Amino acid sequence: MKRSKIIAILMASVMMFALVGCGNTASEDTSETTEVTEATVEENGEDSGEEVANGDTNLAPADGNFEYNGKSISFTDDAKTVMETIDSVAKKSDEGDIDGVAGKWYNYDKTGSNPNLEVVVMDVNGKDTVGLIKVNNEGITTSNGISIGSKMEDVETAYGRPSEEMQSSKKDKSVAYRYNDFNIMFEIKDGQVSSITYTHPEYNG
Repeated sequence: MKRSKIIAILMASVMMFALVGCGNTASEDTSETTEVTEATVEENGEDSGEEVANGDTNLAPADGNFEYNGKSISFTDDAKTVMETIDSVAKKSDEGDIDGVAGKWYNYDKTGSNPNLEVVVMDVNGKDTVGLIKVNNEGITTSNGISIGSKMEDVETAYGRPSEEMQSSKKDKSVAYRYNDFNIMFEIKDGQVSSITYTHPEYNG
């Protein structure tokens, strides 16, 4: 009788050790799977966007098109086409020469002392080229659906991680996205877009 009890106890002990051993194996296997998954995410998770001149591969595809006052404008069009389109939907406030550079600047739709739209046309290799378009007020929607008042989260959803981020204060910053034919920068104040600026890669203003 005693022998039967001892055998039963030994068998129970063996089964417990076997179960504990299986549990540890499962835990180790899960850990290994997690590591592989994390490595895969690092390799593939964020790099699905368009490859650009500065080597970034995390940007969402985008073009230089935007809508201003109901009119579609392409930043990368020739300067004559861009200016004619803007002139058809915006009121020119003032213009002038650019110091030390072959080109001119133009302000449109001025509210008080602030223009809602700023444009710079400059010479690039002997050709008039739009160097900058900056929108300071409502009336523009980018081709990726961002406008003045959009949240920072919306910008990152539409364009991906910024190529460059510049913090001006705890609440305010600028984020830039650099593509082959143009750059686009969003000024962020209190978590919302306050201005949108397109620039030519050779613009140094």
